[in-house]
Amino acid sequence: MRHLEFHEEFDKVYNYFTSFGYFSDEDNFEVLKGVSRALKRGGLFLLETLNFLRIFKNFQYRNFILGGDLVCLETTNFDPLTQRISTKRDIYKGGEKIAERNHSIRLYTPAELEFLFKMSGMRVRNFYGSAGFEPYSENSARLIVVAEKF
Repeated sequence: MRHLEFHEEFDKVYNYFTSFGYFSDEDNFEVLKGVSRALKRGGLFLLETLNFLRIFKNFQYRNFILGGDLVCLETTNFDPLTQRISTKRDIYKGGEKIAERNHSIRLYTPAELEFLFKMSGMRVRNFYGSAGFEPYSENSARLIVVAEKF
């Protein structure tokens, strides 16, 4: 997705299930520029991601997730300078650690996304707080952006 080679081929593009933000700021911007290039003029882009404001207000450094006979312990750190959340997941079965997963994601505010979209050739039409297109607020479960290529 960092190297989209399409040029004005699509009417609509979507990026769902928090698939945006895992790269460096420069590479994340390259993704947006690639989407803009791939869209026809007037084409729409839908981006679904985490709601930075809600996560920041309700931040949890540790969390347990239970699923069947598995237990997942999440340890999360937030860097306020980079706005990145880094998460380590230790997965246990029968009291023994069976796997470890690590990931880091850059969280964006609506204002930052609006700026990045504009710089990549798109204008934000609206922000939503859920897949049902409810109005966005700092307490929304998600941040969904609908943008149009100009």
